[in-house]
Amino acid sequence: MVTLKGIHHTGASIVLGEAGSPGRATGSARCIEVDRPQGEQLRINHFSGVEDVETGDIVVMPDLLPAMCGLVDDADGFVVYDEERLTGRGPTYARQLEIPAIINCPQIRSVVETDDQITVDANAQWILRHESSYTSQQRNQP
Repeated sequence: MVTLKGIHHTGASIVLGEAGSPGRATGSARCIEVDRPQGEQLRINHFSGVEDVETGDIVVMPDLLPAMCGLVDDADGFVVYDEERLTGRGPTYARQLEIPAIINCPQIRSVVETDDQITVDANAQWILRHESSYTSQQRNQP
């Protein structure tokens, strides 16, 4: 059983990170995938899933490019897992939107998938994948 500030979950997963923007939000994870050929500079056309962000989603992404900003405006939170600086685009934009952001947590991609229910608590510096996500994934495995 996981116990974090009043939240009790069995089978839940917790990932630690660093606060990028204060606050707490719960929603569906929207994982942004990156397919960048080796040696190329990162561009918007290397990202997939950005166009699918909906109101209330928690966007899980390696980085935030300027061209992506208008596409993630409706998100309730960010997890910018490859960002290590508070002055990076992801945490800075999250602060402008007044939504929570967690940075510097590359292990998140081995724990969270798109449509998982997650809570981002930037004040406590953790991301929680809810038990309901864990249970549904277990049922889908052979």
